[in-house]
Amino acid sequence: MLFEPLLLSIDRACAQLVAVSAHAYAERHDLDIEGVTEHMASVLAMTPAAMLDAGAWGTFFACAPDTRAVFGACGFKAPPNEERTVEIAYFTFPPFEGRGFASTMATWLTSCAKASPAVDYVIAHTLPEWNASGRVLEKCGFRRDGELVDPEDGLVWRWRHEVRR
Repeated sequence: MLFEPLLLSIDRACAQLVAVSAHAYAERHDLDIEGVTEHMASVLAMTPAAMLDAGAWGTFFACAPDTRAVFGACGFKAPPNEERTVEIAYFTFPPFEGRGFASTMATWLTSCAKASPAVDYVIAHTLPEWNASGRVLEKCGFRRDGELVDPEDGLVWRWRHEVRR
């Protein structure tokens, strides 16, 4: 991991404050949000209301600890399921792409999942083509585990990482 990201939970209080003023949210948390406010709003719009109460299994804005620049969002799509599987998702905001931030987020999420006794497998989905996200997952120890049709995204590649043996 390049560094341990500073993560700010996207909970109900965060969602309400960012909806009113992303700049007030940034000021409250001493963050640099230059060029990413509309991306932050997009993440909030895509976050299901139930996930705003998910705590550690929820979604987070990711920041660089030195500059406090918000470079993306990451999290779990839901708490671990009955198969002891959790799905990760991460999104690097365009001004920060190509600098290793996706790898930092994916590594952090996978490490958190590994630390939980409730998780045996971590999965992720990507577009059904070889791309940067697939390279990130492969670097984090994931292996492509087939294709499936996701209700929201259509045909995707499923990636899986076994954390318990």
